[in-house]
Amino acid sequence: MHNTRHPYFWPGLLGLALTLLIIHFIANPHYGFQRDELLYLALGQHPDFGYWTVPPMIGWISYVVQYGFGDGLATVRMAPTLMCVGILLLAGAMARELGAGRYGQFLAGLAVLISPAYLRNGTLFQPVASDIFFWTLSTYVFLRYLNTEDNRWLYTTGAVLGFGFLNKYMLAFLVLAIFVALLISPKRFILIQKHTWGAAVLAALIFMPNIWWQYKNGFPVIWHMNELNRTQLVNVNRVDFMLDQLLMNMPSLLLWMGGLYWLFFGRKSLPYRLLGWIFVFVIGLLCAMHGKSYYTLGIYPMVMAAGGVFWEQKLTRGIWRLALPTFMVLLIVPIFPFGCPILEAPAMVKYGKWITKTMGLDGPLRWEDGKIHSLPQDYADMLGWNEMAQKVAKAYHAAADPAHCIIYCDNYGQAAAVYYARKKWKLPEPYSFNETFLLWAPSKINANSLVYVDDELGDDVNELFAKIDLIGEVTDPYSREQGTKIYLCQAPRSDFGALWSRRIREERGY
Repeated sequence: MHNTRHPYFWPGLLGLALTLLIIHFIANPHYGFQRDELLYLALGQHPDFGYWTVPPMIGWISYVVQYGFGDGLATVRMAPTLMCVGILLLAGAMARELGAGRYGQFLAGLAVLISPAYLRNGTLFQPVASDIFFWTLSTYVFLRYLNTEDNRWLYTTGAVLGFGFLNKYMLAFLVLAIFVALLISPKRFILIQKHTWGAAVLAALIFMPNIWWQYKNGFPVIWHMNELNRTQLVNVNRVDFMLDQLLMNMPSLLLWMGGLYWLFFGRKSLPYRLLGWIFVFVIGLLCAMHGKSYYTLGIYPMVMAAGGVFWEQKLTRGIWRLALPTFMVLLIVPIFPFGCPILEAPAMVKYGKWITKTMGLDGPLRWEDGKIHSLPQDYADMLGWNEMAQKVAKAYHAAADPAHCIIYCDNYGQAAAVYYARKKWKLPEPYSFNETFLLWAPSKINANSLVYVDDELGDDVNELFAKIDLIGEVTDPYSREQGTKIYLCQAPRSDFGALWSRRIREERGY
């Protein structure tokens, strides 16, 4: 299948990309590092072929960023911002592949620029931005294969999928959707040709190091998925999931819904109906599996690109061609603070109350526990870490024998915050039984005191230590960690090392 393509609209797309960079340059330094960002910075200090909950790609990126450019807030967050720039350019390129000219390519790029979901993920140093990038790149190179029937693009698709799996396992839903869509389409012959199998083998070879790591470590990803399903995905309501599909990219709703219509019913769109089915199957699969709403973000640039074709064909008068992008930009104005952290916490709390009262828009304030809070969860997770690390340092240096004192944190966010601040406050590496920190924790310790970070002391710690002092707690009223306490535990009544070794065996018994 061949398509007559217009030239790339580089001036427009690069202008949008520059605008995106400026927005993030202004917004990214606000607040502090988010909980997950701190974890991924710690992963970068331990490059490996796998981690507790994620494949290795984020650790590799973290290593390159920290050792190549530094670990400052603005520097680290430039990585996801550049991923979003790539998504924007790929959306324009896909629109061109589908037959769009300059106007359609511009609309596709603009849709990415003004998406609150993409703006948020372009702020956070997490695997999500790179996951969306790999989804978008995968659909682009697969579209190139459909247009050219050149098997080199099929192998490129395999390579991109292989590297994408090294970033996040969610790409499996795209692969499954492509398989089912091909199965019901006239192009089902693609599934049995040798080059498809060759591309699949290439993807598997690229991904194999992580599979081997999972095997050597007892497949912790299975344990993680069970925990995720039990504690978070069980709270996902399918009606809310479908409503979020409309809200996440609300400013471009007319564009991508027009694109979905065009893929199924548009003039000259019959060769691309397969892409429409891929979109439908991705949404359906994730909804059926109680996936989180944002898991679908990687498939939207494809329908945004199709929307560029649809509206370019529909809008022929200059005034209407100006009205659509203007309307799209105006729609993001009231929800822009949810996409970029441009307001400080007190102002953001007031804004959240106002927009909930006036517009009934409380979705961005709903946390993974299913409840509505005063700040978006990501924003609350960016606060309180410096205060916590400072008080941990106060406790550690108050120990009678700091050389034989360890720091234990209940969750990975606490441990990662202390890990990030350890050089500033002259602290040892903290330990935790949560997330990848469990894999790094030693099986044996030689310690007689403990700095304990948690909401409250466990019974085993209370019984073990004769002298326990509350050094402080997180007081930031907007932090998700508000109330987290820092204890200094000394004078063990029995062998601290024996308790530690027993707990390690229990925690690693997964």
